[in-house]
Amino acid sequence: MRTPFKQHNTHKLGHLQHLPNLHKLNKQHVISLCVASAIGSASAFAEVKTEKYSDIEMIAVIGQATSGLDRLITADDLQNLHADSLSDVFRQDPSVSAGGSIGMGQKIYMRNIGEDLLNISIDGAEQSGAVFHHAGRIVIEPELLKQVEIEAGTGSATAGPGALGGSIKLTTKDPDDLLAKDENFGALIKSSYFSNGDGFKNSVTVFGRDTNDVFSAMASVVASDFDNVEDADGTEIIGTGSEQTLGYAKIVANLSEHQFLSLSHEGLKEDGDILYRPEWIASSRNTAEPTAGERKTTTLNYGLNDTNNDLLDFSVNVYNTKNYQSREFRTSFYDGAVKSKGATIQNISIVGQHQLIYGLNFRDDTSYLNDIDFAPDAYFEETGKIKGLYLQDVIDVSSALTVSAGMRFDNYQLSDINGLEFDESGVSPNLSANFALTNDLSISAGYAEAFRGPEVKDAFKLSIYSNDVSLEAETAKNLEFGLDYALGNASFAGGVYRSDIETPIAGMCLGQTSILI
Repeated sequence: MRTPFKQHNTHKLGHLQHLPNLHKLNKQHVISLCVASAIGSASAFAEVKTEKYSDIEMIAVIGQATSGLDRLITADDLQNLHADSLSDVFRQDPSVSAGGSIGMGQKIYMRNIGEDLLNISIDGAEQSGAVFHHAGRIVIEPELLKQVEIEAGTGSATAGPGALGGSIKLTTKDPDDLLAKDENFGALIKSSYFSNGDGFKNSVTVFGRDTNDVFSAMASVVASDFDNVEDADGTEIIGTGSEQTLGYAKIVANLSEHQFLSLSHEGLKEDGDILYRPEWIASSRNTAEPTAGERKTTTLNYGLNDTNNDLLDFSVNVYNTKNYQSREFRTSFYDGAVKSKGATIQNISIVGQHQLIYGLNFRDDTSYLNDIDFAPDAYFEETGKIKGLYLQDVIDVSSALTVSAGMRFDNYQLSDINGLEFDESGVSPNLSANFALTNDLSISAGYAEAFRGPEVKDAFKLSIYSNDVSLEAETAKNLEFGLDYALGNASFAGGVYRSDIETPIAGMCLGQTSILI
């Protein structure tokens, strides 16, 4: 619903939808200053090429020149951090924070903007939609991650549709990443014990390839079991224990010298007596109840990169993902899910000083709720579709100056539970530049916009929320300036930005009391 809105916690604007007869929201302003430092790379990077990334932790611009605050987190970084959770993964990045004592309660915030307004993908599979806004939508095993690309703030056209606050791209490991050059088979067995919470985490991963290095495969099982942890005073923290099981498999085929095909499937389950609002503390209105969550993601990736042809670096990504939760709350039972299937087709062409990145996105979302206590055989569902085209041009104007410009066009269609049809289209332009003053010092500046139309609601809100018939698209505008400086083995990055999110989609329940809020 639309009301004057002045709150500065952007992440609270998320997926809440509108009810009729409300005023237009004021634009939201976010002004912030970010400074980061890291020991590692001895030089600042104006642009990182796609061939190889350094194993040394660095602050770098990933594929464009928008800002010096974007980061690539490598497998070595994750291993050195001994990452067991999302908070560990993003520990050294000041623009991203993640919290939550259990997987289902973990949420990601980028520049204080919540994951509802970010575009987050795993091996290209977009993790869109939320089953319940009090629970996180991104649960992943850090041990399987190969790298994480972070683009803070509205930026590149390649970030995907609806990236109002930025994007995070998580990439899982291939079998070859676990094998040395002279190895064809291997296994990795780990076992950990945690005294606080009396918890165990065990994992077994096997991987191998044929002698011709054509086919490779890996399979992994990770299981953990934690009781409630205790605080510094020895007081038990209710709702912090759960059981989690992950099954993961990937097959990779090198079809030729320049082509590959990979198929992966990941199934992650978590259950236990979990707080109704798992990111809040326990209280009389937030008790621990039997809860189960599950995410299944199947992804197919194809790549064709002809090193003899600068015009051809072609990739196709097709995915199907489902986030599911079942809950009991005060003797009420319900379950819901958000299912997404989609595809991205992209090509990269190098023409003179131009690196052209262009492609299209498609995504089909379904959100549904079974609420047997609401009414006999009560079932609620709504569907949405997104189609997008994009072009990003990275121009090496000189050895010191890189300019990046691009644009997206996206169309959003939504059929909601009340039979309302929404169809919104818009463009998202961006322009940025990075200039190297010296080998160790570079400055950058960029402006970008992002467009996002109406999408499916949280599954657990389908029975109690209605869309405003005049529901409009959200738009974000981001202006920022950055600086990178290297001094010996230390690197420093700083920046200032301003982000405006206009006509944000928010909502409230009028005249209703529900356990689902």
